[in-house]
Amino acid sequence: MKLRWRLPILFSILVIGLTALIAVYIRTYVIGSVFSNVKELREERQAVEESIRTEAERLYPDTAAIESYVSRLNAGGGVTVGLYDSGFEPIGYDPWAGDGADRLDRQWYQVKDGEGRTALMLGILSPVKPSDVVLAPAFEQVFIILLLCLSVIFVGMALHLHRLITKPIQRLNNRLGGIRARSLGRPLATCRKDEIGELYRHVIEMEERLHRSGREQTDMIAAIAHDIKTPLTSVNGFVELLLTNESLSEQDRRDYLRLIEKKSHHLTELIQQFSSFTKDEAHLVDLELQPVKFRRFFESTAIEYEEELAGLGFALTWSHSLQGGETFLGHEPMLRRVFANLVSNAVRYGGREDLTVRLTACVRDGQAVMELEDNGIGVPEEHREALFRKFYTVDTSRQIKAGGTGLGLASCHSIVERHGGTIVAGASPLGGLGIRIQLPIEP
Repeated sequence: MKLRWRLPILFSILVIGLTALIAVYIRTYVIGSVFSNVKELREERQAVEESIRTEAERLYPDTAAIESYVSRLNAGGGVTVGLYDSGFEPIGYDPWAGDGADRLDRQWYQVKDGEGRTALMLGILSPVKPSDVVLAPAFEQVFIILLLCLSVIFVGMALHLHRLITKPIQRLNNRLGGIRARSLGRPLATCRKDEIGELYRHVIEMEERLHRSGREQTDMIAAIAHDIKTPLTSVNGFVELLLTNESLSEQDRRDYLRLIEKKSHHLTELIQQFSSFTKDEAHLVDLELQPVKFRRFFESTAIEYEEELAGLGFALTWSHSLQGGETFLGHEPMLRRVFANLVSNAVRYGGREDLTVRLTACVRDGQAVMELEDNGIGVPEEHREALFRKFYTVDTSRQIKAGGTGLGLASCHSIVERHGGTIVAGASPLGGLGIRIQLPIEP
């Protein structure tokens, strides 16, 4: 699950769980504690009221003394007492005169004479006020429980986020700090499907690209040195021969000079090819892509090389399943250069006199797919993945004989990659090499 979904869900679950826990705790403990406190207060008040009734019975039949005792109780506060005869007529001061609404709130007690008959009635009101209920301990306990829950959640979240985010990022930082172009190190693996997993996979790709770039630099230096060394050795040999062998005829001298001239032209051509490739790579950075009609582009390219190969004695066939409205973003001159390199390679390294090239195009899974296949001698499977590396050659002797530098397919890869596409090599049903290009179709 993505972090942008996992983290909000996790926090929501924690908030809901904590709220439910506090609600259950308040319902089962705090409310029970309040009711228990009220019950204790009520029992205390009932005991006081019972003592008032007992004292009134002790003072009976001295009604004046009872009335004086009731007056003192009313003056003391905390309890209100009314004295009545057996017919509920007030004796002396009536604290609830004219207010019958409180009659139901009073507790009535009988004051009996020596024979057990009701002589007087006592109306006592000792209500439990909110200020009498002690809530502080209950709320203190709620606060302590809440604090403990938050502490546990905080520690748990800190450990979980450390394992989920901090630790992988620390591992990634350590890995990035130790990246070297020459050493790939132990593979950085992860099975996560979230943003951290995507970041790991991007770093893995970056490491592979950096490592591949380091290999390409080494191969480039070796390839340039090799390509220049061969003609330069011949030039040095001929020059030394001209300088040391004075018995050479004039015709031999002319022949050697022509060979030197030929090798020097070869050197110049190699340097121009290297320079051109470097300029193209730099130009790709600022390349502006424009909408290109897929069908028009493919048909014009196929017709162009159909005629060109026919003039060389080779055959090119083509077909497509395009409707005509498909469009992709591209730079036509650069893309045509890709096909020029691919067709040139097919002719140069095909190794067959009856060479046949086939071009096909279609739209598949939102991609503009173009395939170029031939019936040549092909490329061994173990070499196909490295075909698009700079200066890579399958057969050095064949490369020298054909006059290539190993930059053609590398240039194709750079151009297609700049278009956001892919280019891969595989076996062709015709028996030779197959190249598939995929470019994203505009929605």
